[in-house]
Amino acid sequence: TMQVAAAVPFRNSAMHFCLKPRKGGAALSDEILRVGVDNFSRHERVRTSLYFGSDLELRYHLRGRGIPTDTMPVDEDGNLLEDILNSWFYKHRDERNK
Repeated sequence: TMQVAAAVPFRNSAMHFCLKPRKGGAALSDEILRVGVDNFSRHERVRTSLYFGSDLELRYHLRGRGIPTDTMPVDEDGNLLEDILNSWFYKHRDERNK
């Protein structure tokens, strides 16, 4: 699986995992991510952040890291904003087809 990740043609400067705490869900998610992160190289591990919280708390965490949240395809309530999502897909599809 790590060979597949290494073959993907993009540069990864940071990974931010945003998880909502759910009864019993945080422990399972934490364990799954721990196993996955253990397989990362040291270079990847130091650039990985894990956040737990509500949608609003997660937005504040990301804003604090300089990540703009107004262009994300979800609103504060976690609802999918299809217009933003579709424009992102069309933009990147058009860039790939050039």
